[in-house]
Amino acid sequence: MYAHNCWYVAAWDRDIAGDKLHAIRIADEPIVIYRRQDGGLVALEDRCRHRFAPLSLGCRDCSGP
Repeated sequence: MYAHNCWYVAAWDRDIAGDKLHAIRIADEPIVIYRRQDGGLVALEDRCRHRFAPLSLGCRDCSGP
């Protein structure tokens, strides 16, 4: 049993580098973490809403603005 609505450590800053997608589990929930082009961090549920596939198996598209 995990406490929800709490803060959990996901990774060290140095572990989330470059344009790689990092799959982790927090409170038994799949999470994908990556860096934006400006260096900010993003954490999302590791599941495509359309196909229910893990986002962490894909790649990050940086072709946008």
